[in-house]
Amino acid sequence: MATYRRAFLCAGASLALSAGAMTAASPAVSAQPAPPGRTGPQAARAYTAAVHCSTTELTSAINTGNSRIAATIQLAPNCTYNYTAAAGPASALPQITGRITLVGRTNTKIIRDPSATDQFRVVDVALGATFQATNVSFEGGDVDGDGGGIRNNGTTYLTLTNIRNNTATGDGGGLMNGTGASALVSSNSLISGNSGFSGGGVANYGNVRIATTRITGNTSPQDGGGGVYTSESGNTTISSSRIDSNFAEFAGGGVLNYGVTALYGVVIENNQNSATEGFPGGGVYNVIFNIPKPGVVISSGTTIRANIPDNCYPPGTIRGCAP
Repeated sequence: MATYRRAFLCAGASLALSAGAMTAASPAVSAQPAPPGRTGPQAARAYTAAVHCSTTELTSAINTGNSRIAATIQLAPNCTYNYTAAAGPASALPQITGRITLVGRTNTKIIRDPSATDQFRVVDVALGATFQATNVSFEGGDVDGDGGGIRNNGTTYLTLTNIRNNTATGDGGGLMNGTGASALVSSNSLISGNSGFSGGGVANYGNVRIATTRITGNTSPQDGGGGVYTSESGNTTISSSRIDSNFAEFAGGGVLNYGVTALYGVVIENNQNSATEGFPGGGVYNVIFNIPKPGVVISSGTTIRANIPDNCYPPGTIRGCAP
């Protein structure tokens, strides 16, 4: 996959004035199906629980919540739910298969313990499931695959939420949004210090909306989209947010777009591509050579400045952006 995308970006850069007959597509991300439907008299009842600062209690509450029509789980303040082993399939929490809402309080964190010997992400949202989290920090995920912090194949809503210091060998170090999935990140959320193949902070193959959120200090050490990566099938809308100080080994230190990315009132600054590789688009790289469906970047009220080696590529394809 690394060789594939690098070769494509290199060819695209060299064909800025004459787009050749190129065909390339990022690999589709397969959705993970939810287990069989919930049955029995309890399934029709909503579930509410307040859990102490205990991973055992939290795991049990999510398992119970998955079996009900919906669940709201109140988390403890000043608590780190520290998972030393996966409770789900390659995830700290049990896989989200129902309608689960986590409500945190001051300094509530769910993390993969740094001493854990196995690799696993923090949250895994199955196809058809709905996950909501407020005032929670998801940290320390380390997975051989996509979505180091959160892998979403259903519907996810994150408010006042931090996704920090997660790592994936695949796409989406912080958040991976799969094909056909939807995610909303808003209300002063933070996506920082994550690392992934494409999309150090966020990788999107479905529909993602990001509002009033900062995406900073994320890395794509082998490919592009240090802050945000949008695939051919992806549609990403970012508003009233800041994308800064992210790094990509190849193109798009801030944003790498193959699909559709809309930027409304966004500040994109101090992002960088590798000086060694010498690719352009330190702020935003829009892949217009992806025949027959070139990437589209919509920009309004957005500031793109002080990125290295330049702000936007190809020149003239992103409104209001000087190279």
